[in-house]
Amino acid sequence: MRLYLVQHGKALSEDIDPKRPLSEEGKRDTEGIAKFLKGKIDLDIIWHSEKLRAKETAQILAEHLLPKEGLRELRGLLPLDPVESLPEKIIRERKNIMIVSHLPFLQKLCSLILTGSEDYNLINFSQAGCVYLEERKETFGICWIITPELVS
Repeated sequence: MRLYLVQHGKALSEDIDPKRPLSEEGKRDTEGIAKFLKGKIDLDIIWHSEKLRAKETAQILAEHLLPKEGLRELRGLLPLDPVESLPEKIIRERKNIMIVSHLPFLQKLCSLILTGSEDYNLINFSQAGCVYLEERKETFGICWIITPELVS
């Protein structure tokens, strides 16, 4: 089982658009990551939060990565949502899942999965970046981290 954690791409400021869609830079960065990962990863599904910037990021990724089960918007993936029940849901699914969400949610989820506590800031996520975790004998380990700067 593989888990890919993606922080949404850069969004417009709330002053410009209160819905905060992706900026042109955010779209380019996400597209760059998607093109780089195409053919390198096998995805069953992409879960994303209900915020527009996460949905747009997930859509760009799905266009290139073609997850077998498509996209699914999930409640409980917002920046300040609790993370404690999500690892069990991920393990129950037994699928290769990409989660597109926000900070600090992703930092807490990653910490909880890797250490059993959400209190450690182990990964410096970057917008549109992808962290790949893989299950290893009932735990997870970090395999790699890709950022837009590495693939441009």
